[in-house]
Amino acid sequence: MKSVLSFLFWIASLIVIFYLAWHLFLNGFYVPGGLMVLVAIWVMFSMKIVGPDEMAILIVLGKPSGFRDSGFRFVPLFFAELARYPKTLFNLSYPNRQVITRADTYNGKDYGSQVLTISAVAYLRFPRRGNKLQEILRSQIPTDEEGLKAWTEEAVDGALRVALGKMTWKEATEAIKKVTTQAEEVFQQADGALFRAGFIPKDIQLTIKEIKLPPELEKVLPEVDRQRLEAEAAPFEAKQRAIETIGSVIEMMAGTRGKTPEEIQKLIDGDDDLKKEFLRMSEDLIKRRMAIDGKSFVDIRVDGAEGLEKLVLSALAAWQRIPKGGGAREQSKPPKKKKKIILAQRGGEWHRVKSEEKTEEGDQQEEGDEEEEEKK
Repeated sequence: MKSVLSFLFWIASLIVIFYLAWHLFLNGFYVPGGLMVLVAIWVMFSMKIVGPDEMAILIVLGKPSGFRDSGFRFVPLFFAELARYPKTLFNLSYPNRQVITRADTYNGKDYGSQVLTISAVAYLRFPRRGNKLQEILRSQIPTDEEGLKAWTEEAVDGALRVALGKMTWKEATEAIKKVTTQAEEVFQQADGALFRAGFIPKDIQLTIKEIKLPPELEKVLPEVDRQRLEAEAAPFEAKQRAIETIGSVIEMMAGTRGKTPEEIQKLIDGDDDLKKEFLRMSEDLIKRRMAIDGKSFVDIRVDGAEGLEKLVLSALAAWQRIPKGGGAREQSKPPKKKKKIILAQRGGEWHRVKSEEKTEEGDQQEEGDEEEEEKK
């Protein structure tokens, strides 16, 4: 409303000036009339309009003198000018920035430094405060998108370097939100370049769009993760096997002595000889278990074993479902084939009539048939 009233005022002023100049010309006052025309032209060219997507700083005689929002503005020609700034929210993309991560420990694991490829997006708009916009004017911040992107590039790279330099590459790839938060804090910090230039935190934001690992690390990462999981599971698996081994030995020792496992355990703790026997049996059981797992168990020694050893080995063989005596490893052999040659005597010489291939089973059957025939 204020800008509309100002516009109407200056239009009315132009009409009045032209009317006076016209009357001066009619009455022969050509010089004053010409001056009035020049004033009217000066007023007409001093009227400016700040667009709806713009704001401006009025500069009078080279000095910023105030903030001007959208609407009609009187800017004295030759004495003042407007420095216009867009109200647009700029979307500045920064793809493929190379950043080095920190070599450190994350979740109990050591990780070396890596060069990550980061794609970031900065959202930025000029502040709508007169004093801040005047600071931006003095800092000579470009107002076009390409110029603004080039000017903020160093600030973006610096924020990414600081944020990624505080964490390992594993943490960065698993917690992009955390990386974004830390980078944005650096991007908005009070002693940063953007803040000193006149921007305020609510008008600047930095977002991590994508984090890429080096190609060679991307190829081996699944295998590394698999090995890491196996390594993490190894202590638990070893502990479980130790518990199983100890429990099995104690159970067997208790069974041979007619005592409970709790009683045997107390006896082992107090008897050195019994403790040695327990350790020997445990060692032997572990070796045999390793041989079974590696499919190289040959010497089961159940046949001929007596007493405690036979009990241990029988339980172990039953546990692994391995038949005693090695029968499980014996494979059925195909029946051997025999060649049968039939000869006949002709003219005092023997000649081969035909040959036949027969299996041992078939040969045995044929021999049985012949014996049956001879009996008949």
